[in-house]
Amino acid sequence: MRSSKDLAKRLRFDRFPALDTFRRRFFVVGAVAALVGFGVWLGFTSLFGKRQYLPGPVSQNHATFGAQCENCHAIPFASVQDEACLHCHATRTHSPFVARDAACRDCHVEHRRVEVFLSVSSRTCVDCHGSLESKRPGGPAVQASITTFAAHPEFTPLRPGHHDEAAIRFNHKLHLTSDRMPPEQPRLVCASCHLPQSDGKLMQPIVFERHCRRCHPQQVPGPVGGIEAPHRDPAVIRDELIARLLVLGVDNAETIFQGTQGTLPGIRPRPPIDDSRSLREYQAKWVEKLESQLYAPFDERQPLLEHNKYCFLCHVQEGTRAPGELARVVKTNIPARWLVRGEFSHRRHDTLRCQVCHAASEGSERTSDVNLPPRQLCQNCHTEDATRSAGTACMLCHFYHDTSKDAALRACRRMELPLGLLIGNELPSAHGGPESAIASPAPCTPTPSELRSAD
Repeated sequence: MRSSKDLAKRLRFDRFPALDTFRRRFFVVGAVAALVGFGVWLGFTSLFGKRQYLPGPVSQNHATFGAQCENCHAIPFASVQDEACLHCHATRTHSPFVARDAACRDCHVEHRRVEVFLSVSSRTCVDCHGSLESKRPGGPAVQASITTFAAHPEFTPLRPGHHDEAAIRFNHKLHLTSDRMPPEQPRLVCASCHLPQSDGKLMQPIVFERHCRRCHPQQVPGPVGGIEAPHRDPAVIRDELIARLLVLGVDNAETIFQGTQGTLPGIRPRPPIDDSRSLREYQAKWVEKLESQLYAPFDERQPLLEHNKYCFLCHVQEGTRAPGELARVVKTNIPARWLVRGEFSHRRHDTLRCQVCHAASEGSERTSDVNLPPRQLCQNCHTEDATRSAGTACMLCHFYHDTSKDAALRACRRMELPLGLLIGNELPSAHGGPESAIASPAPCTPTPSELRSAD
C-alpha cells in the first residue's frame, strides 16, 4: 500500500502554466483603462461641470442655482440638512406639539421628477398620523389615528356638539323661497350672495352694501323725507345722522322751523315741524328719534316678515339701550372659513350645482345650522382604489407647513434674497459667507391662540 508521501513524489513542481496574452499585457491594459477613464471624466467635466454628479435633474424650483451644489450640500455627496433649506425658505413648524419633526429631505426628494419633489405621498403622513403622538397636554387636538380617507373622521364643524356660533340672525330658507322680492329683483339663488374669491377657493365675505342693502335699506323718516343710516358702528352712525340732520336743517329751514298761516281759503295753518330753540337741541331731539327706530329691540313673538327691518332684525343687541346711549351690538363672529385645518377649492368643484353639496341650505331656518357637505358625500367621489376616483391623497386637503392662514405670521417670516444669489453671481454658501448675503427671518413667537389651534 502506497503512502501519501509516495504519491506526492509523482507531482512535478518545476513547470508552471504559460502566461496568456492578457496576463502578459496586464500593466498596459490597466494603464490604458485608467487613461480612458480619466479622459472621459475630463470630457464630462469640461462639458457638464458639477452636473455630471447629479443623480437626476434639479427640480424646476431650484433650477436657477442647480449648478451651485455648495448652496445646499455642506459636505460633498452628503444629504442636505434643514439649515440649508431654511436659509431660503421661511421657518415653518407643523405644530409646536409634535413629538418628532420630519426633516425636509424626508418628504421632499430632490433630483427626481418635479412632481415627486413637490408632492408628498400619504404614506409619509400616515407614518405619524397612523398613531399620532403629541406633547400637547391632554393629547392631540386632532384624530390620533387616520390611515386612509375612508377612515377619516367627520369634519369638525359637523360633529355632535358643534354649531354655527355667529351672533347674527339669518334664515336661508326664507331668502331662497320668499315671494316678497321687489319686482325688479330676480329670485335669490346661492350665487346671488355667495361668489368665490379670485383664487377660486373660499367664498367672498358677505358685505351689507353689496348683498343686503338693495332689499334692506336702513332708511328712517326724518324731519323732511327719509335718512338712510350707514351700516357702520353705532358711534359712526350717530355722527352721520348729526351731519345729515344739519344739512336738512340748513336746506329746509323754512319747512322745518317755520309754520304756515292759513290766510287763503282751503289752506290750513301748520305749526313748525320742529320747535327747537337751538341747533344743538334740534340735533339731539332728532338723533334720539332716529336711533330709537334703528335700534328697536327684536321681538321674537312677532312674525319675522312683519318685524321691524332695522339693525336688530339681524344683529344681536348686548343688554338694553337707555335713551341717549349708544347701542351695543354683539360682534357677529361670522367664520371666514370652516375647515381651519384643511384646504378646499370651489373652482375645482364648479361643475357641480351648489345644492349637490349644500342641500341642507334650502331648508335651513336657524343661524346655528352648519350647511357643510358631510364627509360621506365627499367619499362618493374621493374613493379608495377606484378607477374614477378624484383622489384621496392627504395633500389634496392638508399641508404640512402652511402660513397662508395667518398673514402676520407669514410676513414676519418672509426673507429677502439677493438677486446675485439666484442668478449665480454670488456664491454665499448656506454654511458660510457674508452675513448680508441672506437676510435672517424676524423671530416669531406663536401667540396663545396659535398654540391652541395648532397640533
